[in-house]
Amino acid sequence: MLRNYFNQNDPFKAMGLVLLLLFSRSLLGFVVWDEVFGQGVWIEQMQNAPQNITEWYQGHSGPVYQLLWLAFPKLLLNPVVNVILSSLLLLFLALRLNAFLIKWAAFEHSSYLPAALMIIFSISLPELYVVSAPLVGAIFLLLALQLVFSHLRQNVPDENILSTGFLTGLAGMIFLPYLWFLLVLLIAYALFSSTGSRRYLLMLWGMCMPWLVLGLFFGYRGEMSIFWEGIAVGMLRFELHPSELLKITVALGFPFLMALYAAFQSLSGMGMNNFQMTIRAVFLWIGLFALVLTFWFSGNVLGSVFMLTLPMSYFVNQALQKSRKKRYADGLFYLLLMASFLALIFAHRLT
Repeated sequence: MLRNYFNQNDPFKAMGLVLLLLFSRSLLGFVVWDEVFGQGVWIEQMQNAPQNITEWYQGHSGPVYQLLWLAFPKLLLNPVVNVILSSLLLLFLALRLNAFLIKWAAFEHSSYLPAALMIIFSISLPELYVVSAPLVGAIFLLLALQLVFSHLRQNVPDENILSTGFLTGLAGMIFLPYLWFLLVLLIAYALFSSTGSRRYLLMLWGMCMPWLVLGLFFGYRGEMSIFWEGIAVGMLRFELHPSELLKITVALGFPFLMALYAAFQSLSGMGMNNFQMTIRAVFLWIGLFALVLTFWFSGNVLGSVFMLTLPMSYFVNQALQKSRKKRYADGLFYLLLMASFLALIFAHRLT
């Protein structure tokens, strides 16, 4: 069975992830290619393409992402190349998430199932098939999260705290709402470690470092008002779009409810050691953060939902592992896969 294939701690199972990505992208080409690249998503992507580094446009993207567009416009505006690049980014993120879950023994049984689930959830929306600021910025958020777990697990030097803040700052320079992720880090350190106040200042300083360098550039050009306005607009502009929320609900409603059920089931902590309970709590906070993003920035579908796939992958994997009946777990896995493909076909028709 397909679930059993990924439910093993074998690096060669990464080839199965590649095949899963190829299959889903092939479906994109036959079913919803026109919806992505003929209208809607792709037109919005092209309209949002920046013309200069000081342009803070409506997609909440930061200056580093704008630099990527300015440096490689022909590559990013080529539909086939764009899909390939987004697929490689998604594969890297799925493997990165899976790697530190295995490293810190987050589950009783380590496997490649969390990575497979993350890819399955990404199938459901056309917006998840193109290179975007949330997708690129998530690389630095995952690296920061890995440093957080390293700090919670063992005593680490101050450089670790500084690097965590720096990576969060870089993620925010790609997708501005990711700067709010600093609150999740602060909560994790405050509740689950004995981090001193000096280290909190180090993390804050690390986050500010890349922005200070950028501020010098804008100051030299006499455009500090644009600098501050871009940060404020990118982080605070409220975009509640009921139609987009409906699309997200159709696309991820079933796996989200399954993840929510697993989260409540795990509150007792039965069968988990102390550090596994800490990891579970951190993912609960990430899920809450992602839900706030979903409602606050629902006009940017990808920015709203991509962070949800992290806690969903964790908790749905937990639910599948705790299932006593293998046939029941196999049936749920195939149901998740089928629901994602159906959502890809029908969710975009709701807008």
